[in-house]
Amino acid sequence: MDAAFCIYDLAKTAHPCLLAGREGFAKFLPWAEEISAFIEQLDKEEIGDDKLRSVQENAKIGFDTLKEVNLLLADIVKLRKEFYKAIEKKGALTNGMLYMRAAECAKDVNFDDFEVIIFCGFFYLQKTEQKLIKELLNRGKVRLIFQGDENKWDVLKGLATVFSKPIKSEAPEKIKKPEIKFYRGFDLHSQIGILMEKLKQINNPEETLILLANPDSLVPLLSEISSLGVELNVSIGYPLKRSSIYSLFQNIFTAQLSRKDNAYYSRDYLETLRHPFLKNMQIISSDVSRVVVHKAEEVLTGDIENELAGELFINLDDITGLHILQEEAQSTLKHMDIQASFEDISKTFKELNELAFGIWDGISNLYEFSFAAEKVIMTLLEKSPLEKYAPNLMVAQKILELIEELRSTIFCKEKFSKEDMFQMFTQKLDREMISFSGSPLKGMQVLGLLETRSLTFKNVIVMDVNESILPKLRIYEPLIPRDVMVALGVERLDKEEEIQRYQFTRLISAAENVHLIYREDQETIRSRFLEDIIWKEEQNQGEVGVVEIPLYSFNIKALPKKAVAKKTSGMVELLKKQVFSASSVDMYLSCPLKFYFHYCLGLEEKEDLFDEPETRDIGNFVHNLLEKTYAGFINTKPVINEKFEKLFFAEFDKLFKQEFSRKMKADSFILEDIIQHRMKKFLESEKQRVDRGEIDAVVMLEKSIPWKIKTQSGMFDFTAKVDRVDKLSDGEFLVIDYKTGSAKLPNVNLDKLKYCRKEIKNAIKSFQLPIYIWACREHLGAQDVNAAIYFLRTCEIKEYLKRADPEKKKENLDACLKAISFILDEIVNPDMVFEADEDAERKCVYCPYSSLCR
Repeated sequence: MDAAFCIYDLAKTAHPCLLAGREGFAKFLPWAEEISAFIEQLDKEEIGDDKLRSVQENAKIGFDTLKEVNLLLADIVKLRKEFYKAIEKKGALTNGMLYMRAAECAKDVNFDDFEVIIFCGFFYLQKTEQKLIKELLNRGKVRLIFQGDENKWDVLKGLATVFSKPIKSEAPEKIKKPEIKFYRGFDLHSQIGILMEKLKQINNPEETLILLANPDSLVPLLSEISSLGVELNVSIGYPLKRSSIYSLFQNIFTAQLSRKDNAYYSRDYLETLRHPFLKNMQIISSDVSRVVVHKAEEVLTGDIENELAGELFINLDDITGLHILQEEAQSTLKHMDIQASFEDISKTFKELNELAFGIWDGISNLYEFSFAAEKVIMTLLEKSPLEKYAPNLMVAQKILELIEELRSTIFCKEKFSKEDMFQMFTQKLDREMISFSGSPLKGMQVLGLLETRSLTFKNVIVMDVNESILPKLRIYEPLIPRDVMVALGVERLDKEEEIQRYQFTRLISAAENVHLIYREDQETIRSRFLEDIIWKEEQNQGEVGVVEIPLYSFNIKALPKKAVAKKTSGMVELLKKQVFSASSVDMYLSCPLKFYFHYCLGLEEKEDLFDEPETRDIGNFVHNLLEKTYAGFINTKPVINEKFEKLFFAEFDKLFKQEFSRKMKADSFILEDIIQHRMKKFLESEKQRVDRGEIDAVVMLEKSIPWKIKTQSGMFDFTAKVDRVDKLSDGEFLVIDYKTGSAKLPNVNLDKLKYCRKEIKNAIKSFQLPIYIWACREHLGAQDVNAAIYFLRTCEIKEYLKRADPEKKKENLDACLKAISFILDEIVNPDMVFEADEDAERKCVYCPYSSLCR
């Protein structure tokens, strides 16, 4: 990073045009590292200023790339010299400078201590490496051992020319070709399934190699292969960003960046504390830590009633000093037979908060950042379950090395924003690979491609033989255009492809049994290496398509599509005593199994108070608003005038702040404007109803009315919670149900209704309005009662059976009464199971119980 900062410093002082839009070091860092890598490549390949000057001239005309890149190339000779000077001034050398010095010094070193120097197992050599070896070769000090032939590999042909020595392989008398088999999978796990089948057929696992071209496959592979009980050695580079420690740092950084002044965004705060390494820390004990974190979650989500419930942002002092949290934690621990004092609980919670949040407060440079990050790692090593998974120790070691590197940089005490420091650290972690290094002499081997150099195995199994994985090439240069590199004599892409092809070909040529597994789907194609092998086999057999590759399938015993739950006698008795509602009967109508999960098992989706408001939340808000504002009109005619509107929207503002403002970020005003607009339209509609003389009085608001119904199975209790009942000018009572979303009314013609759940569901759709009519008739002691849906989105009132004559209305309601009796009898019928609705497929996606019934 010192080299990158040196380039940033030079760009700031002498080449400011390079910083356009990337003024800060964190933003310029990726560019600085690419420029540093470019200069290093120039050094290793001994590309002098003469070649660079021709590039400079072309850059003045302009390459097909960013303006800033052309400006860089037009000034590259000067920048390179300034870079050397700045690095040497600090008493340091870059890797590229070391290569150049070593190549230059070779002619002045006699190496008298060595009779002969043997170079073996290499393939591609950079120009500085070639220069050094050639100097030693000319003195007769060196022996070069290659695997391969210059007639087959351009790289070896080039080296033969440079060293003026032929590179020819001594062919054995008899070459036994490997037996190569091909397999198609459809995803990662199917490939692992194929691999497991092949491993079970191998009798000598210690002579077997599993080549992982894609490191992302390592963990899924190890989780399966461990069941075989074979000795295993893993030596492969694994992305650090796949580790749990990386995810913890990301949680910490996210929480810091979403802060508002000294308060943390509750969702990010909880996400950090819930990380397994934190909530299982051995401060007092892992049990105490875990319970404390869960109680903090219950406090903030409102499961425990307290003043912080639902707060969008919370202050650390407020939550760590919350007495009810400590009481609840102590109570839970007591039920677990764990004794913990308030001091123990307080100490645990404060230490967790200090580690995850407190130590990051006030840091202003990388020096301070490094101590905070080191504190996290060292505490995890001492008190968390991190060490229980061996790879975590290597991840921790690598991160500690990176932290020390940051602390040792020449710019470690420069001031940076937290965002810049987090970005720089994350960029470093993103590029790092953890080296799982072991012994290639013992057990079955799991290796990456480069780790197989100079090794041979009897059995070779290769996964992910797909393009973009094997070979793994960086097709697009992020900074320096490919035509510039070609003009400088650096064919990076071609050379990298040949290096990987060589390693792959050498490996399988030396094996006896080779199994090549690739993934076949719409997004991937098989590797060019595999295509080449297949093409050669087709040439040998003189027929295209002669190589058959089986597509493996696996027998999976899936859960039955139509899940069922049987009724017990106890369940039936409880159902008979239950107080039903229109919602519960409608849920059974929609899907009996959903009814079972919700009303029999009592399972409910956990409410997240930090989620964006859903339709239900908006509906509750509107119902509360209309109840409070219309309460003054009970038993009187509503008066919708300017005074009422002023009171109405004052209550609106008050309730909105209570319900939404503290739970939403800055965009809450959008929701507020939308609801406010709808409420204005609602009041206009109400005023028109009053002006037309439709309403005589508001009789009820948000009232729960008991109702009973007798069926063949006995008496069932109901409760009907009506939103509002108006007495109309003609003496009729109208039960109004507010809807902020959609709703369906029963069909008018029910004379041919068949009494089975499916037919009732399709015809009646919902029992809500009929139940409201029956309940209000009994409660009001009046027969002239109707019901309607008031759609608040459109201010449309849809009245049930509005145009039906009394006889038709009675016929319809009688049919509904028979239908609800049938449904209730079915609910308590012990011979009828609760089953998933066959027609509810499209609704299953949104059902909270979908994972339970499949």
